Amino acid sequence: MSNFTGHRNAGLIIGAVIGTALFTIGTSFGITREELFVSVISAFIFSLFPDIDIKSTPSKFFYWAVAISLGYFYYKQEYVIGHVIGMVSILPQLVRHRGFFHHPITASLLPLWIFYLYYVKVIDLRFAAIVYGASVVGYFTHLFMDRKR
Repeated sequence: MSNFTGHRNAGLIIGAVIGTALFTIGTSFGITREELFVSVISAFIFSLFPDIDIKSTPSKFFYWAVAISLGYFYYKQEYVIGHVIGMVSILPQLVRHRGFFHHPITASLLPLWIFYLYYVKVIDLRFAAIVYGASVVGYFTHLFMDRKR
């Protein structure tokens, strides 16, 4: 079992490994700097994400991001998006720790959100697939660090 420092360090390492791999193959496959950067950040974020179901450093960042997002969408008068964010943001408090957010199926399914950005034509399919892969690797890094020894 690992604490925040262990998960942060593992996230930084896996982010560096993913960044190095994408940079190395980038010339052959035309991977952009944006794809590389977003993938590294996504791997790091998802290496911390499963602990949002307890009072932790990642949950504090998550709820600050929710608060800022709600303020932004209220300002933009996008009330439906704000309601959805508000409802989804309470889910981590309704599940037990090391339950739903610490399950391999969740690690595979939750990062699928990136394909919504492809669906609404914000990013292309390759970008979505690269970020999804990096996110899943980051998530499984967290689960690996939490395994019972």
